[in-house]
Amino acid sequence: MKTKHLLPILLISLILTIQIGFAAQTDPPHHIHLTWQRDDLAHAMTVTWQSLEEGSGSTVLYDAEPRGGDPVLYAYSAQGVAHTYPGASGFIHDVELTGLEPETTYYLICGGEGGWSGEMAFKTAPLVRRNLRFVVGGDSRSNPDDRDAVSSAMRGTSPGFVLFSGDLVNDGAIQEEWDGFFVHMDDYWTGADGLTIPIVPALGNHDKGTVNYFDQFALPGNEEWFSFDYGPDLHIVVLNSEATVEGLDAQTEWLEEDLEEHADYTWKVVLLHRNILPSYHDWWLTGVNRWVPIWDTHGVDLVVTGHSHNYLRSKPVNLTASMEEAQPSFSEGVMYLSSGGWGAPLYETKEGWWVAYTDSVLHFTQIDLYQNGTLHLQAKGVDGVTFDEARIHKEIPDIGALMAGRLAKAELEVESVLGEKALLEEEISAIEAELEAYLEEVAGVLSVKEDLEELGSQLEGLAAETEDLRRSLRERTTQMWVGFGVAAVAVVAVFVVLVRNRSG
Repeated sequence: MKTKHLLPILLISLILTIQIGFAAQTDPPHHIHLTWQRDDLAHAMTVTWQSLEEGSGSTVLYDAEPRGGDPVLYAYSAQGVAHTYPGASGFIHDVELTGLEPETTYYLICGGEGGWSGEMAFKTAPLVRRNLRFVVGGDSRSNPDDRDAVSSAMRGTSPGFVLFSGDLVNDGAIQEEWDGFFVHMDDYWTGADGLTIPIVPALGNHDKGTVNYFDQFALPGNEEWFSFDYGPDLHIVVLNSEATVEGLDAQTEWLEEDLEEHADYTWKVVLLHRNILPSYHDWWLTGVNRWVPIWDTHGVDLVVTGHSHNYLRSKPVNLTASMEEAQPSFSEGVMYLSSGGWGAPLYETKEGWWVAYTDSVLHFTQIDLYQNGTLHLQAKGVDGVTFDEARIHKEIPDIGALMAGRLAKAELEVESVLGEKALLEEEISAIEAELEAYLEEVAGVLSVKEDLEELGSQLEGLAAETEDLRRSLRERTTQMWVGFGVAAVAVVAVFVVLVRNRSG
């Protein structure tokens, strides 16, 4: 082939390739983020994204090996659902991956007919004791540049997940603000290790508990309050400080039961929005009266809040024991952390007997839990430099004894469930016997009903016969009286004739 003919052919091929590429990506996924919908972090992960059209695809292709984004190479696939809501900027796709292996890195792409995302990765939680890292913070709200700066520094720590204490946006009813937040997650929520960072949010007062929040995050249970375990030692509780009175009542009852059930976890962390201790805002007395006594009683280690746009780390505080002074150590009190510097306008700080360190600064807080029983907290600014840190050390139980205890507890629960099942089966048998007796009674009633119906038919026949007899009797009676009348007239006539003859 001549060279002068080769160049146009190559150009045409390139144009067709580009066109095919664009055609295949008419509506690719965006606003991709990871959450958990159940307390099974070692075996499940939920992928959520947005598309412009409903039919663009709700599929996740994934594998334990990187596949470079080629859809034909991934070993596994999962299907989800698409939904939307009034005011949404597109369709939300939720796909839950289940049956995953613990402590395993998975690579995935999401999408479908409208196009596929680039390859991303996440790692499932461990089932055994490991060193682990997560980040806490909140109040990103209305300053996107500051928010992005905090997230840019956060990603460098490669946390396993982020506990976000609310006020993700300034006005939860405005979809454009959510779009901005999720674009920011697209850009910044991949760690230095290449893993996408899952988010665990709590509702803030600016998020407003709108459909925008609930339809764009796939969370456990009622999505307002829930708990989950990360590994064998960490139990995390998420609460909704913005709930109604009925919601607060329900949470209080649930909270006590949840902490009782997880009493053998070494570390207990609670996440909510409103600050309990004065930071910029004053005491949140609702939380002090309802939840603090439960935290004090059940050995909660760390309570993470936001709302006040600054940083505050408390001394060991047990408000049940004292409202005027700190405790000697964290074995006797709770560490309260107000970490509300993810981009919202900063507030002044407050001093008090509860304050160990406070500052008005953009920041996030990194938490490391080590296998030796040490919690290491580091507050970091947008430069990634630690400006405050603290440690709590505990004697942790032997993992074998711990898991044996949980196994025994699980076996007791199974026995209890089996006992309840047996009782239910007895109740069902009794109900079935009652039902059978009732059916027999019904059958008897139906039989009597049939007899009555037959008797009724016979009575109707007798009534008809009786009516015929009455009619016949009336006719005969009439005929008889007519006969009597004729005879009487004849007798009278004869009598008259006889009388006349004798007279003559």
